[in-house]
Amino acid sequence: MDGFIPLPQLSVNTTAIVENWQRFVALAPNSEVASVVKSDSYGLGAVRISQALFQAGCRTFFTATVPEAIELLTALPDESCLSIASLSGFHLAERPDYQCYPQLLPILNTPQQIQQWRKNTALHHREAYIHVDTGMNRLGLRFEEWSAMHPDINFPVRAVMSHLANADEADSEFAEQQRERLFAIQNFPLSLANSAGSFLGEHFHGDLLRPGVALYGGNPIPHRTDIALSQCLTLEARILQIRTVAADESIGYGQSYRCHRESRIATVGIGYNDGLPRVLGNHPNFCGWWGQYALPIRGRISMDSLALDITDIPNITPDARVSFLNQSQTLDDLAKACNTIPHEVLTNFGGRIRRVHSRN
Repeated sequence: MDGFIPLPQLSVNTTAIVENWQRFVALAPNSEVASVVKSDSYGLGAVRISQALFQAGCRTFFTATVPEAIELLTALPDESCLSIASLSGFHLAERPDYQCYPQLLPILNTPQQIQQWRKNTALHHREAYIHVDTGMNRLGLRFEEWSAMHPDINFPVRAVMSHLANADEADSEFAEQQRERLFAIQNFPLSLANSAGSFLGEHFHGDLLRPGVALYGGNPIPHRTDIALSQCLTLEARILQIRTVAADESIGYGQSYRCHRESRIATVGIGYNDGLPRVLGNHPNFCGWWGQYALPIRGRISMDSLALDITDIPNITPDARVSFLNQSQTLDDLAKACNTIPHEVLTNFGGRIRRVHSRN
């Protein structure tokens, strides 16, 4: 078919994701370890990943929305101790979903949501999370609202939870302040530690850890080099064409790169529509890889393609696959090159990238 471009492929190793979850289990043996699989497991495929984590022993999952949670509930075994919570809170329009799915738990973010939950005779016997804001000012009850309401709570509370604002910083006094605020709450299970918070020490663990990006290989505390996570991603794309470019000729839009010698240039079928942004054009530290060979990016990243310098690489041919994520160039490397965080990198991978899940 005219215009056909072989699709880029993102290989997701679920065994490596399970290994990362097990790292948290070993880190906090006295706490339950959940899995945050919101936004389709950060774009990597929540159903397949959650099934692998369930088989490994995970029984608590967090999604962003109720539809995400229902998708998982229909894909996972119907086990009594399984629970999936929606971070978006409880809304009356979703009440039939909660009635239909007993393992769907809400996270109650406001006094109104607490009142609606405890007044509903069909639901108030069910467990729920309560979100208390300890300083992030995003979602959750203010402490004065919590103080006013908690004596009248008449339903089982799975955990009182909060979210750390800057646990990834080198010296976060604020994270300690948030911990002290939440752990001052008595007689309720508590949950505070996200991926980064889990590595701040046992005193942050509470009753339930909620790792997210670290499950997928992203270092949640960039300044720490002792956090060794299994890399689970390989991103590959095919070479579409190879050409010889004369010295002093330019490559790509804006003529941002001129060859200083006669060069062999490979055009590869992946671009910013697929999640490799234009900032990577001519990048000094991010490249494509063919086996052990690093291939510099030449010129700007286009919507559907980019150019790699293969002048010094023997035997490479059109249709060969080159990689952009591998054991040598990780998710954290890509995030650093883009001046962003691994979370954004993962969720920006385009829908036309073919996801392939494996267990090896």
